[in-house]
Amino acid sequence: MDMEHAASVIPWQRIYPLLIGGSCMPHRYTKNPEFNGLEEHVWEYLNTLGQTIPIIISERGRKYGGREDQRTSKNEPIWHNKGDLDTYVAKCLGLRMADYGADKSKNKLYKAVAGAIQDLRRRRVLIDWDNTGKNSSGVGIWRLDKTKLDRFVGERAKNEMAVSNFHADGAERTIYVRAKQGVFRDVLVSEYNRCTLCGFSLERYMIGAHIVPYSVMRIEDSDNAMNPRNGLLLCRICDVAFERCDIRVGPDLGVEVSDVLVDNRNRAVRKWIDSIVPQITVKKSAVYPPDPHYLKWKMRLCR
Repeated sequence: MDMEHAASVIPWQRIYPLLIGGSCMPHRYTKNPEFNGLEEHVWEYLNTLGQTIPIIISERGRKYGGREDQRTSKNEPIWHNKGDLDTYVAKCLGLRMADYGADKSKNKLYKAVAGAIQDLRRRRVLIDWDNTGKNSSGVGIWRLDKTKLDRFVGERAKNEMAVSNFHADGAERTIYVRAKQGVFRDVLVSEYNRCTLCGFSLERYMIGAHIVPYSVMRIEDSDNAMNPRNGLLLCRICDVAFERCDIRVGPDLGVEVSDVLVDNRNRAVRKWIDSIVPQITVKKSAVYPPDPHYLKWKMRLCR
């Protein structure tokens, strides 16, 4: 379907700016260093900016002489038009697709995006629309399996962390950063098993807390944004207090509680405050003990 017909199906004048004008954060991970973070931008585009347009399936079926795909429901996202994806990724990378030439067979950026798509198709993360009962790989419409995408990105994040690639500088909402944050938390769970401040041990309430906030790290030290040595395992309430500097941890792992909490007379608050340790204990076997560098940095941020 051409864009003129698509406009009659869905208000593209409202959607298209979202496709190519959304905020893009720079990333470094990619197989091709010339296009830093290209794969991550492709993942995020497919995961968040695709449109569900069942009518397009019907139109494509008629155009290509096939039947409508009855497996498609209104709740299944369908992504189409690689041109929009190319434009989005180029914008995120701060590049112009046109600078690489009009000949797609020689356009390195075009082929790099196509390669990322092909990899997802090969892994069945992107499933080709089949309008004939046979493989119609040339149609250019894909159904995204979000579960497989999450699993694929999660494995990528796990593999990176395993080789001490702690880099991350995207927005926290992105699937790549969320996946890496999940591995970051898992590492801290294995290191501590319980809240390092109050000893609370119900794992589902544990948070992998950054000592220096991720929002600061991704800008000032993105190579260590997910370094577990910049982390503490905290329960949700201790996490809030630590983030707000009502609880501080010095480079010697000594714990300070602010007067705001110490002076509180509420019985529940008092019970919680009494459970907070004066000194964080780190296992002798710990692989990622808190780095004094980050603890000092956090103390400066708290002033």
